[in-house]
Amino acid sequence: MNCFRRAALRAASAQTAQTARTAIVSKRVVPVLAAVPAMVAKSTALPLARAFSVSRTLANVEEDSGNSTSQEESAELKNELHPEEPPNGVFVRNLVFDATDEHLVEAFSQYGKVIQGKIARDARGLSRGYGFIYYEQPEEALKALEEANNTFWHGRRITVAARTKEDKPRKSRQQTFGRPPSEHLYIGNIPYETTDAELNKFFSSLENLKDVRIAVDRSTGWPRGFAHADFHDVESATKAAEQIKTMELMGRPLRVDFSTPPESQTRPQMQNRSRSRRY
Repeated sequence: MNCFRRAALRAASAQTAQTARTAIVSKRVVPVLAAVPAMVAKSTALPLARAFSVSRTLANVEEDSGNSTSQEESAELKNELHPEEPPNGVFVRNLVFDATDEHLVEAFSQYGKVIQGKIARDARGLSRGYGFIYYEQPEEALKALEEANNTFWHGRRITVAARTKEDKPRKSRQQTFGRPPSEHLYIGNIPYETTDAELNKFFSSLENLKDVRIAVDRSTGWPRGFAHADFHDVESATKAAEQIKTMELMGRPLRVDFSTPPESQTRPQMQNRSRSRRY
Protein backbone atom coordinates (compact mmCIF):
# COMPACT_ATOMS: atom_id res chain seq x y z
CA MET A 1 0.00 0.00 0.00
CA ASN A 2 2.76 2.39 0.89
CA CYS A 3 4.52 1.50 -2.37
CA PHE A 4 1.49 2.49 -4.43
CA ARG A 5 1.06 5.62 -2.35
CA ARG A 6 4.67 6.71 -2.84
CA ALA A 7 4.34 6.08 -6.54
CA ALA A 8 1.22 8.22 -6.66
CA LEU A 9 2.92 10.99 -4.71
CA ARG A 10 5.93 10.91 -7.05
CA ALA A 11 3.63 11.08 -10.07
CA ALA A 12 1.73 13.99 -8.58
CA SER A 13 4.98 15.75 -7.69
CA ALA A 14 6.36 15.23 -11.21
CA GLN A 15 3.14 16.55 -12.75
CA THR A 16 3.30 19.65 -10.51
CA ALA A 17 6.92 20.29 -11.48
CA GLN A 18 6.14 19.84 -15.17
CA THR A 19 3.22 22.27 -14.88
CA ALA A 20 5.47 24.81 -13.17
CA ARG A 21 8.15 24.48 -15.86
CA THR A 22 5.52 24.83 -18.60
CA ALA A 23 4.20 27.97 -16.97
CA ILE A 24 7.71 29.44 -16.74
CA VAL A 25 8.48 28.60 -20.38
CA SER A 26 5.12 29.98 -21.51
CA LYS A 27 5.74 33.14 -19.54
CA ARG A 28 9.08 33.59 -21.36
CA VAL A 29 7.87 32.59 -24.82
CA VAL A 30 4.63 34.60 -25.04
CA PRO A 31 6.32 38.02 -25.10
CA VAL A 32 8.71 36.76 -27.80
CA LEU A 33 5.87 35.43 -29.92
CA ALA A 34 3.96 38.64 -29.44
CA ALA A 35 6.95 40.56 -30.74
CA VAL A 36 7.37 38.40 -33.88
CA PRO A 37 4.71 40.16 -36.03
CA ALA A 38 6.23 43.52 -35.20
CA MET A 39 9.72 42.24 -36.04
CA VAL A 40 8.55 40.80 -39.37
CA ALA A 41 6.68 43.96 -40.25
CA LYS A 42 9.72 46.04 -39.40
CA SER A 43 12.05 43.91 -41.53
CA THR A 44 9.79 43.87 -44.62
CA ALA A 45 8.58 47.45 -44.54
CA LEU A 46 9.86 49.55 -47.44
CA PRO A 47 10.84 53.10 -46.44
CA LEU A 48 8.77 55.64 -48.31
CA ALA A 49 11.59 58.02 -49.14
CA ARG A 50 14.95 56.72 -50.28
CA ALA A 51 17.49 58.47 -52.47
CA PHE A 52 18.85 56.89 -55.60
CA SER A 53 22.42 55.66 -55.53
CA VAL A 54 24.89 55.21 -58.34
CA SER A 55 27.16 52.94 -56.27
CA ARG A 56 27.23 49.19 -56.75
CA THR A 57 25.70 47.22 -53.88
CA LEU A 58 26.29 43.63 -52.79
CA ALA A 59 22.55 42.97 -53.01
CA ASN A 60 22.61 43.29 -56.75
CA VAL A 61 26.01 42.74 -58.36
CA GLU A 62 25.42 43.18 -62.06
CA GLU A 63 27.77 43.54 -64.98
CA ASP A 64 26.42 46.28 -67.22
CA SER A 65 28.21 47.92 -70.10
CA GLY A 66 26.87 51.37 -70.93
CA ASN A 67 23.16 52.06 -71.07
CA SER A 68 21.26 48.86 -70.29
CA THR A 69 18.43 49.86 -72.61
CA SER A 70 19.35 48.93 -76.17
CA GLN A 71 18.28 50.93 -79.21
CA GLU A 72 15.91 48.16 -80.20
CA GLU A 73 14.37 48.11 -76.73
CA SER A 74 14.03 51.90 -76.65
CA ALA A 75 12.05 51.70 -79.88
CA GLU A 76 9.68 49.23 -78.23
CA LEU A 77 9.11 51.53 -75.25
CA LYS A 78 7.76 54.24 -77.54
CA ASN A 79 4.97 51.94 -78.70
CA GLU A 80 3.45 51.41 -75.25
CA LEU A 81 1.69 54.73 -74.61
CA HIS A 82 -2.10 54.71 -74.85
CA PRO A 83 -4.05 57.84 -75.96
CA GLU A 84 -5.69 58.31 -72.56
CA GLU A 85 -2.40 58.50 -70.67
CA PRO A 86 -0.84 61.84 -69.65
CA PRO A 87 2.15 63.20 -71.58
CA ASN A 88 5.72 63.57 -70.28
CA GLY A 89 5.94 60.00 -69.03
CA VAL A 90 8.89 57.80 -68.16
CA PHE A 91 9.08 54.03 -67.93
CA VAL A 92 10.83 52.58 -64.84
CA ARG A 93 11.96 48.95 -64.85
CA ASN A 94 13.46 46.50 -62.33
CA LEU A 95 11.61 47.81 -59.28
CA VAL A 96 11.51 45.92 -56.01
CA PHE A 97 8.28 43.95 -55.84
CA ASP A 98 7.04 45.38 -52.53
CA ALA A 99 7.20 48.98 -53.77
CA THR A 100 3.88 50.81 -54.08
CA ASP A 101 2.62 53.67 -56.23
CA GLU A 102 3.30 56.01 -53.31
CA HIS A 103 6.91 54.84 -53.06
CA LEU A 104 7.41 55.46 -56.78
CA VAL A 105 5.86 58.93 -56.68
CA GLU A 106 7.84 59.90 -53.58
CA ALA A 107 11.13 58.74 -55.11
CA PHE A 108 10.64 60.54 -58.43
CA SER A 109 9.18 63.74 -57.02
CA GLN A 110 12.72 65.05 -56.54
CA TYR A 111 12.91 65.62 -60.31
CA GLY A 112 9.69 67.61 -60.69
CA LYS A 113 5.95 67.72 -60.10
CA VAL A 114 4.51 64.24 -60.59
CA ILE A 115 1.00 64.11 -62.06
CA GLN A 116 0.62 60.37 -61.80
CA GLY A 117 2.66 57.34 -60.79
CA LYS A 118 1.63 53.73 -61.09
CA ILE A 119 3.15 50.27 -60.87
CA ALA A 120 2.01 47.63 -63.36
CA ARG A 121 0.26 44.70 -61.67
CA ASP A 122 -1.07 41.34 -62.77
CA ALA A 123 -4.58 39.94 -62.31
CA ARG A 124 -3.73 38.98 -58.72
CA GLY A 125 -2.64 42.50 -57.87
CA LEU A 126 1.04 41.56 -57.63
CA SER A 127 3.70 43.93 -58.95
CA ARG A 128 5.23 43.13 -62.33
CA GLY A 129 8.43 44.94 -61.36
CA TYR A 130 8.00 48.01 -63.54
CA GLY A 131 5.96 51.20 -63.51
CA PHE A 132 5.34 54.61 -65.02
CA ILE A 133 5.77 58.20 -63.86
CA TYR A 134 4.14 61.22 -65.54
CA TYR A 135 5.38 64.76 -65.00
CA GLU A 136 3.77 68.15 -65.49
CA GLN A 137 6.61 69.48 -67.67
CA PRO A 138 8.74 67.71 -70.31
CA GLU A 139 11.88 69.18 -68.73
CA GLU A 140 11.09 67.32 -65.52
CA ALA A 141 10.75 64.00 -67.33
CA LEU A 142 14.06 64.67 -69.09
CA LYS A 143 15.74 65.35 -65.77
CA ALA A 144 14.46 62.03 -64.39
CA LEU A 145 15.81 60.26 -67.46
CA GLU A 146 19.24 61.80 -67.13
CA GLU A 147 19.67 61.46 -63.37
CA ALA A 148 17.76 58.30 -62.36
CA ASN A 149 18.62 55.91 -65.20
CA ASN A 150 21.04 53.13 -64.17
CA THR A 151 20.99 54.16 -60.50
CA PHE A 152 20.35 51.83 -57.56
CA TRP A 153 17.09 51.99 -55.63
CA HIS A 154 16.57 49.61 -52.69
CA GLY A 155 19.46 47.43 -53.87
CA ARG A 156 18.36 47.07 -57.50
CA ARG A 157 19.62 48.86 -60.59
CA ILE A 158 16.66 50.56 -62.25
CA THR A 159 16.26 51.51 -65.89
CA VAL A 160 14.45 54.73 -66.78
CA ALA A 161 13.38 55.26 -70.41
CA ALA A 162 11.22 57.73 -72.29
CA ARG A 163 7.55 56.93 -72.76
CA THR A 164 6.25 59.08 -75.61
CA LYS A 165 3.64 58.96 -78.33
CA GLU A 166 4.60 58.05 -81.85
CA ASP A 167 4.54 60.91 -84.33
CA LYS A 168 2.79 58.74 -86.90
CA PRO A 169 0.11 56.06 -86.54
CA ARG A 170 1.30 52.49 -86.41
CA LYS A 171 1.33 50.48 -89.59
CA SER A 172 1.43 47.07 -87.96
CA ARG A 173 -0.69 45.51 -90.68
CA GLN A 174 1.13 47.19 -93.59
CA GLN A 175 4.66 47.18 -92.26
CA THR A 176 7.42 46.64 -94.78
CA PHE A 177 10.78 44.97 -94.34
CA GLY A 178 13.86 47.17 -94.18
CA ARG A 179 16.40 44.43 -94.86
CA PRO A 180 16.76 41.82 -97.62
CA PRO A 181 15.31 38.36 -96.91
CA SER A 182 17.47 35.94 -94.94
CA GLU A 183 17.07 32.92 -92.66
CA HIS A 184 17.06 35.19 -89.59
CA LEU A 185 14.27 37.35 -88.15
CA TYR A 186 14.14 40.15 -85.62
CA ILE A 187 10.86 40.15 -83.65
CA GLY A 188 10.04 43.24 -81.61
CA ASN A 189 7.32 44.81 -79.47
CA ILE A 190 7.13 41.71 -77.26
CA PRO A 191 5.38 42.65 -73.98
CA TYR A 192 7.76 42.70 -71.02
CA GLU A 193 5.35 40.68 -68.89
CA THR A 194 5.13 37.79 -71.38
CA THR A 195 5.52 34.41 -69.65
CA ASP A 196 7.54 31.40 -70.83
CA ALA A 197 4.32 29.52 -71.60
CA GLU A 198 3.06 32.34 -73.83
CA LEU A 199 6.41 32.58 -75.64
CA ASN A 200 6.52 28.83 -76.21
CA LYS A 201 2.98 28.87 -77.58
CA PHE A 202 3.81 31.70 -79.95
CA PHE A 203 7.04 30.27 -81.36
CA SER A 204 5.61 26.76 -81.67
CA SER A 205 3.21 28.15 -84.29
CA LEU A 206 6.12 28.94 -86.65
CA GLU A 207 7.26 26.27 -89.12
CA ASN A 208 10.85 25.16 -89.77
CA LEU A 209 12.13 27.12 -86.79
CA LYS A 210 15.72 26.23 -85.94
CA ASP A 211 16.60 28.45 -82.97
CA VAL A 212 15.14 31.33 -80.93
CA ARG A 213 17.06 33.74 -78.69
CA ILE A 214 14.96 35.84 -76.32
CA ALA A 215 16.73 38.86 -74.82
CA VAL A 216 15.93 38.82 -71.11
CA ASP A 217 16.78 41.10 -68.22
CA ARG A 218 19.64 39.80 -66.05
CA SER A 219 17.95 40.74 -62.78
CA THR A 220 14.29 39.86 -63.37
CA GLY A 221 14.49 37.21 -66.08
CA TRP A 222 11.70 38.94 -68.01
CA PRO A 223 11.84 39.55 -71.76
CA ARG A 224 13.44 42.83 -72.81
CA GLY A 225 10.96 43.27 -75.65
CA PHE A 226 12.66 41.61 -78.62
CA ALA A 227 13.95 38.29 -79.92
CA HIS A 228 15.87 36.75 -82.83
CA ALA A 229 14.69 33.62 -84.64
CA ASP A 230 16.66 31.42 -87.05
CA PHE A 231 14.99 29.26 -89.71
CA HIS A 232 16.24 26.43 -91.88
CA ASP A 233 15.84 28.40 -95.11
CA VAL A 234 14.93 31.83 -96.47
CA GLU A 235 11.54 30.63 -97.68
CA SER A 236 10.50 29.54 -94.18
CA ALA A 237 11.73 32.80 -92.65
CA THR A 238 9.83 34.84 -95.25
CA LYS A 239 6.65 32.87 -94.60
CA ALA A 240 7.04 33.35 -90.84
CA ALA A 241 7.67 37.10 -91.26
CA GLU A 242 4.44 37.47 -93.24
CA GLN A 243 2.64 35.54 -90.51
CA ILE A 244 4.13 37.47 -87.59
CA LYS A 245 3.38 40.94 -88.96
CA THR A 246 -0.35 40.15 -88.73
CA MET A 247 -0.14 38.70 -85.22
CA GLU A 248 -0.52 40.13 -81.73
CA LEU A 249 0.95 38.95 -78.44
CA MET A 250 -1.02 39.87 -75.33
CA GLY A 251 -2.88 42.53 -77.32
CA ARG A 252 0.22 44.14 -78.84
CA PRO A 253 1.01 44.00 -82.58
CA LEU A 254 4.42 42.51 -83.17
CA ARG A 255 7.18 44.05 -85.26
CA VAL A 256 9.25 41.87 -87.54
CA ASP A 257 12.14 42.30 -89.95
CA PHE A 258 14.94 40.24 -91.40
CA SER A 259 18.19 40.36 -89.47
CA THR A 260 21.82 39.35 -89.81
CA PRO A 261 23.27 36.00 -88.71
CA PRO A 262 24.20 35.69 -85.01
CA GLU A 263 27.93 35.50 -85.80
CA SER A 264 27.96 39.02 -87.31
CA GLN A 265 26.12 40.64 -84.39
CA THR A 266 27.89 42.29 -81.46
CA ARG A 267 27.36 39.31 -79.23
CA PRO A 268 29.85 40.31 -76.45
CA GLN A 269 28.15 43.68 -76.08
CA MET A 270 24.73 42.06 -75.94
CA GLN A 271 25.88 39.63 -73.28
CA ASN A 272 27.20 42.43 -71.08
CA ARG A 273 23.80 44.06 -71.01
CA SER A 274 21.54 41.05 -70.94
CA ARG A 275 21.48 37.34 -71.34
CA SER A 276 19.58 35.39 -73.96
CA ARG A 277 17.11 32.63 -73.29
CA ARG A 278 16.75 29.95 -75.94
CA TYR A 279 13.54 28.16 -76.91
